[in-house]
Amino acid sequence: MLAGIRRAAYDVVVRRCCFAKEAGSMTPRHVSMMPRVRQFVRADFVIAVIITVLYPLYFLGRAVLLTKHRHTLRGMLAYWRVASLLMVSVYLVAGGRNDRMLVGALARLAMLRALYQLPSDDAVWQRWRWVGMAYCLGGVSAQLATIADTTVHAEYVVATRVFTDTMHPQRTAHELARWGQVGLGAWLMVWVLESCIKNPASDS
Repeated sequence: MLAGIRRAAYDVVVRRCCFAKEAGSMTPRHVSMMPRVRQFVRADFVIAVIITVLYPLYFLGRAVLLTKHRHTLRGMLAYWRVASLLMVSVYLVAGGRNDRMLVGALARLAMLRALYQLPSDDAVWQRWRWVGMAYCLGGVSAQLATIADTTVHAEYVVATRVFTDTMHPQRTAHELARWGQVGLGAWLMVWVLESCIKNPASDS
């Protein structure tokens, strides 16, 4: 099953990635690099879940339940609003959308800004903030460095499809891409509404 997913992912990348003009772009050098790239991609997924999901869930729960950490609640809610864009990018990747890398980079930049603006708290909180900012900055840098690398893109599609096939069995890439587009549209709508509320137009 995984072999079939991997084959389909490479087909998606070759056909739809704006940087891969033909199947012949996968040179022997790319093939030899696949195991290392696969390890990098898997490590990125694990680190992303730990840093951007599990720790934030812990800190959000702590802010809700413990009065002494209540001052971090507003910042954590702001973080989760921007972090949801990273989940949107997962569905765009699984659907083979050409804008997936751009959305993922924007999500990391928005998370970097949200983490920087969080208030101070205990040592564990501070370490997570700095590690999270380093991860987001490193992620954006890695995306820019591999922006035209079809091998990296293909492995991300494969890894993401394994996740989506587990969470959403029997869903096609087209459906996943549509969900990602709906999520992106909803995220942008909320962002525009929040911007209008925070900066209302002055009466003339």
